[in-house]
Amino acid sequence: MQECAAGGKIVGYARVSKADQSLAQQVAQLRALGCDEIYTDQLSGKNARREGLQSALDTLTAGDQLVVPAFDRLGRNQRDLLNIAQELDEKGIALRSLREDIDTRTPLGRMFYSVCAMFAQFERDVISDRTKAGLAAAKAAGRRGGRPKAMDADMRNAIEQKLVGTCLSIAKIAKEHGVSSSTIYNAFPGGRAALIAKRFKVVSDFSVGLDRFQVVEDRTSGDFYWRMIGDTPNQVRAPYGPFPTADDAATALRQLL
Repeated sequence: MQECAAGGKIVGYARVSKADQSLAQQVAQLRALGCDEIYTDQLSGKNARREGLQSALDTLTAGDQLVVPAFDRLGRNQRDLLNIAQELDEKGIALRSLREDIDTRTPLGRMFYSVCAMFAQFERDVISDRTKAGLAAAKAAGRRGGRPKAMDADMRNAIEQKLVGTCLSIAKIAKEHGVSSSTIYNAFPGGRAALIAKRFKVVSDFSVGLDRFQVVEDRTSGDFYWRMIGDTPNQVRAPYGPFPTADDAATALRQLL
């Protein structure tokens, strides 16, 4: 903890929770102490953006003193108060609370800062221990923490074959490979329908009764397939094949029909 130098300016900070509440009493207390500057906020302490407090903190330098009517005027919660207290301590700025009668220029006040720092470190240690315990439990259950699994070239090829060669949902394919659905969509923008449209070239298109079929060529392998077509791109069935020629694919389809 840095020692706060004697002298320096005294900056006051006051806050009320609602705009229709009066700051007069708090401001009067701060003026009676000879504050050089007084900053105020009229909003709930739960609001993370308190312009008056931020202005007060910005104007303070080493050797200065921040005075508040009470600690609950300064911090939104215990953690917020500890963070502000530590920030002031690191800059060599004294803190005084009138209601709690704490002044960090006194031995009791300096002990307060030490206790604040101790509790803050304790909280960080507890969070770290809980995180490690959670990761260990997840690992024991067969789950991995950290960043999602990356998609290498082999996995990409395997997923692509399942997208064009099966009717498995993207969510199920993602689960099988230990990646997220968004990872697959990032690798294959537009999903299955866009991939099929890009990879397969239509050779022939015909209908049998109410059903519509296509013979397609796989631009990647040069093989031929037949497939059933729905009313929308998402209803396109997985292609059947491969066949060496388009005629072989069409013959195989006619034999089934």
